[in-house]
Amino acid sequence: ENANYKGLASGLARGGAPLAHLAIYKACWDVPIGHCTDADILKAFDMAIHDGVDVLTVSLGITIPLFSYVDQRDTIAIGSFHATSKGITVVCSAGNSGPISQTVTNTAPWLITVAATTIDRAFPTAITLGNNLTLWGQSIDNGKHNLGFAGLTYSERIARDPSDDLAKDCQSGSLNETMAAGKIVLCFSVSDQQDIVSAALTVKEAGGVGLIYAQHQEDGLNECGILPCIKVDYEAGTQLLTYIRRARFPTARISFPKTVIGKWISPRVASFSSRGPSTMSPTVLKPDIAAPGVDILAAFPPKGTKKSSGFTFLSGTSMSCPHVAGIAALIKSKHPNWSPAAIRSA
Repeated sequence: ENANYKGLASGLARGGAPLAHLAIYKACWDVPIGHCTDADILKAFDMAIHDGVDVLTVSLGITIPLFSYVDQRDTIAIGSFHATSKGITVVCSAGNSGPISQTVTNTAPWLITVAATTIDRAFPTAITLGNNLTLWGQSIDNGKHNLGFAGLTYSERIARDPSDDLAKDCQSGSLNETMAAGKIVLCFSVSDQQDIVSAALTVKEAGGVGLIYAQHQEDGLNECGILPCIKVDYEAGTQLLTYIRRARFPTARISFPKTVIGKWISPRVASFSSRGPSTMSPTVLKPDIAAPGVDILAAFPPKGTKKSSGFTFLSGTSMSCPHVAGIAALIKSKHPNWSPAAIRSA
């Protein structure tokens, strides 16, 4: 009960198959290179087969181009084939390379390949301007910030070097510290090399006190942690920029995010979720199914000495995959003699 992340998404947390017994096999390590070795992945499959599990959820995958299902470099296809032949249903994530087509991974026909969808929960955050206009974005930064009204500026106005475009999306070292100090900074996403967390670090280093990050529609929220940051779409970003250009002394106040359920239409396929068809087997429909995978309140171990509620928000097909595995476990409990193919068809 009262599972939450810093007060957001508070409620009762329970698994998809609450009475299932869990067996966890560690196959990946927190190292820069080779964090999931083929040997460890295959050993995990072997141990699961030996232990007689009923369902395996595998939130791993290789990148495009795909290898043949019998190629030794596709250890998930090989390991899952042996598990399936022993009556174990194997559920895998589809990958997070969307919305481009032909990016789906884990496409072996015996796998249940899971895409990600949105849910009807959001975290709207109000931005109140000095002219009393309120615009809305989303955020999961719920730390102890109570700015009141602060100066609002656009990143290109406070660029360290006005002759380049680095300040537009607040790239590292691009902002003038004197002009950014004490202000909320509006940045526009213009490249794949920058994201809201990196932009927040740039603003923080320049002495800013808040970030409003305008970008195209992209599902999933990231916590900046170091200062309040809000993600808005380009329409809201343009409205903010218009206000900044027209006001003599533009100001804004960032409110705390709220949890709202049921207001947004869902589910829809997440922007990042890999799409089919399969490049290895175009005639085999993949992904097989989709499940919630955006801003999921997930169990999460604390890092180091930091205190933790035991939960965080995560997005990806790695989150949608265990949702389907839970359903597969429920079907297996109801129909213990069903084969993996029968469960997949159900």
